[in-house]
This record gives sequence, C-alpha cells and structure tokens, in this order.
Amino acid sequence: MEIFLIKNFRKTFTSIVLIAITCAGLILAIIAAGLFNSNLNPKLGDLEKRLIIYKKTLGNNPEQLIAGKKIYKSQLLEKNEKINNMFTKPNYVSSTPLSFKQLLFSAQDRLKVEAHKKNLKLSEWLGFDEYKINVPEAAITDVLTQELNVIEALVTGAIDSGVSSIDNIKLSHQRLSVTVADKKFSYLPISLSIKSGSGQMKAFLMNISKMPGIFEIIQLKVKSVDQDKNMLSTDIILQFIEI
Repeated sequence: MEIFLIKNFRKTFTSIVLIAITCAGLILAIIAAGLFNSNLNPKLGDLEKRLIIYKKTLGNNPEQLIAGKKIYKSQLLEKNEKINNMFTKPNYVSSTPLSFKQLLFSAQDRLKVEAHKKNLKLSEWLGFDEYKINVPEAAITDVLTQELNVIEALVTGAIDSGVSSIDNIKLSHQRLSVTVADKKFSYLPISLSIKSGSGQMKAFLMNISKMPGIFEIIQLKVKSVDQDKNMLSTDIILQFIEI
C-alpha cells in the first residue's frame, strides 16, 4: 500500500512540476512578447515619421522627382564645364614657319567651304594677307599660330550665326600685355568688320561667350547699311586674353 502511494505521489509531483515548468515558459513567452511589442511600437512610430518626411520631400511621385534631379545635376555639370572652359587656356601647338603656312592654307580652304554653304562673303586671307606669299620669321610663328586658331574659332562662330559677310580682319601679330591687380596678362588684339542682321549679330556675340578662353569686347560700332533688309555693319575691336 505504501509503495502504491509513493508511486502515485511521484506521478502527481512530476505532473505538477511539468505543469509549473509549462506555465513558467508561457509566462516568459508572454513577457517576451510584451517586451518585443513595447520595443516594436517606438520603431514603427519612427518609421511612420520618416515615411511622412519622405513623402513631404519626394512627393507622391518620387521616380519623377529623382529623374528631374538627375536632369538638374546634368545641367549643373554642363554649366560647370562651360565655366571651366572659359577660364582654361586652349592648348596651342607650336609650329615652324613652313608648318604655319600649311595651317593657314588648310584653315582658309576649310572656312571657305563652310562660308560658301551659307552664302557668306569671307575675307580671303583671314587677316594674314602679308603671309600669302612670304614665310614668317620663326620668332613670331607661335603667335601667328595662336592668332590663326582664335580667328578660326571666331569665323566659325560668325558662319554658324548666319552673318552675311566678314569684310575685314585685322591682327597685330604680337602679344601685348596688361597688368591688373599686380598680375600680368597677355592678350591678342583683333578687329573684325561684319555685315549682318541684328539677330545674327546677337547670335555671334553669344557664340563668342561660349568659346574657350576670355574675349573682351573693347569697342562695338554699329551702323545701318540697308534699312529695308535690316542690314547692319558692325566694327568690333576685341582682345583675346591669355590666362
């Protein structure tokens, strides 16, 4: 009888222990769930706040906004490149007297073809009339090459602007210098005489502003030569400044 009671007691005690352990586990699980929820609620609140901020910033169509920002970034980079080009000295290749003559003939032929396409009358020797026969001295060849590059850019800009004629180009064939705020700058003086409409002249001046280097317009004289055709004759004195 005693053995039977002992066995029943052991079974009962074991059951009670198992129940207690199970209850303890459930209690711990409930506590853990409560702690998890208590930690989760603030995080959800933070996420909701961030979502509200994102919606205010990005709007209802974030893809469109991001695409617009990319376009704006591209435009800024393009403007930055243009500004850098304005203050970047073009890389002019040194030349010999004979190679300059070859460069002059090539530029003259190329610009004649482009001018003919636009029915534009072009000053034949681009300001280098004395070198159509003579060979320049070696000491000034680099200056002449730089002038030729600058003139080629200016004439191309004029052709693209649709002017009617470039009647005269005057060059000094020397680098002059000026001191500004204790800094010395070299420049090339250039004179142009152009016939065009007012719109074409405006387009040409805009093209100058886009060219590498710095062009300073010293004088601009405009007179009407044909009011019926709105034709103007413009004398421009400018300086190409080396920096």
